[in-house]
Amino acid sequence: MLKGLERVTSLLVDARSWRGALERVGAVLTDVLHAERWSIMLKTELDVIRISLAKGLPQQVIRETQLKLGEGIAGRVLQTGEALLLTNAPETRLGRPSHDPQSERYRNRSALSVPLSIHGQVLGVININDRRDDLTKPQLVGLEVAGRSEPCASAGGDYIDYFEGTRSQDLEVPPLFLACGDVSGHGVGAAVIMAMGRAFLRALLRQSQDLASVMYEMNNLIEADTPTGQFMTLFVGILDARAGLLRFVSAGHDPALLFRARNHEIIETCSTGLPLGMFEHQHYSVSELWLEPGDVLLLSTDGIAEATSIHGDFYGRERLKQDLRELHQLSADEIVSAIEQRVLAFTRPRAITDDLSLIVTRVLPSA
Repeated sequence: MLKGLERVTSLLVDARSWRGALERVGAVLTDVLHAERWSIMLKTELDVIRISLAKGLPQQVIRETQLKLGEGIAGRVLQTGEALLLTNAPETRLGRPSHDPQSERYRNRSALSVPLSIHGQVLGVININDRRDDLTKPQLVGLEVAGRSEPCASAGGDYIDYFEGTRSQDLEVPPLFLACGDVSGHGVGAAVIMAMGRAFLRALLRQSQDLASVMYEMNNLIEADTPTGQFMTLFVGILDARAGLLRFVSAGHDPALLFRARNHEIIETCSTGLPLGMFEHQHYSVSELWLEPGDVLLLSTDGIAEATSIHGDFYGRERLKQDLRELHQLSADEIVSAIEQRVLAFTRPRAITDDLSLIVTRVLPSA
C-alpha cells in the first residue's frame, strides 16, 4: 500500500501543474489518515530540504525550517529513502537535540514521513502529522461506551471505532456500531492498512447493515490492496440498544468478553471467519449476543493479553476476565483506564511491544 502511494505521488509530480498535484496529495492523505496537518519538503541544490507546501503550520515554521541530509525526521527519510512512522514524535529527534529551537517549534505528537520519489530518485518528503482521535461518544440512553488505543513505540496497526447509526423517524434509537481490529506487523505499512480498513468499513456500513455482506466486501477490498502474507483481524458489531441485541462478525479477531451481571459469568465469543486479506471471496457468519442491564462488553486486541512482565509471563485472558469481575460496577471510562493502568503496571519496567487497544460498552443497571 505504501509503495503504491509513492508511485501515485510520482505520477502526480510528473503532471503539468505539480504544485496543484502535490496539494491534492497532501489533502487526500490527511483526510484518509485523519491528520491535522501536512507539509511537503523538497531538496534544494545545497542538499538541504525546505518546506515548499504546507497546511496547518505557522508561517514562521514554513519560512525558517530547513534540514540537512540525515537531520530530523524528514532528513532521515530523505537520507534512507524509507518511510518512517513515529507515534511519539517529541521524544524522537533523530538528529536534532531536544533543546534546539527549530525542533521545539516543529513539535508533533505523531508523524508519518514518506519519501517523494521520481524514477527512483528521492527529491523530497511528504509529512503527515498528528492523527486526530475523532471518536465521538455515542449518546444512547442506557449505554456507556469508552475506548482507548495506545500505540507502542514502533506500532500503529490497531483499530478501534464506535459510532451511532443514522437517526430517522422510523428508528427512534439508532444502532451502535462497534469495531476493533489489528493489522499484522508494525510500522508504516500496518498503519496505512489500518486507516484504509477504517475508511472501507465506515463506507460499507453506511450502505448496509448486513454484516455478512459487509465483511465479504471488506475482505475482498483488503485482499486486493495488501501485500502477500499481511492480514487484518476484525470484530464488527451492531448493537440494538433498545432490544439489547448485539449482532456481530469476527474475522479471526481476539474473542470479545461479555461480563454477565446477574451471575458474574464471562462469555467469550468465537471467530466467525478467517482474518481479512488472506484469501478472496470469503464468507462470514453472523452471531448474536443478548446484553442485559449491568452487563459489560469488552473488545480488545492481542497486545493486552500478550503484554509481558519482566519475568516473561503474559498478562493473559484470565487476568482480563478477572479485571471485568472486579471493575464491572465502574463507568466505561473508568474500566478502560483501570485496565490500561493494570497492564502497564504488570509490564513495568519493560516497555510494551505491541499496541494496547480496547473498547468497553456497559449497559447501565436498571433503576
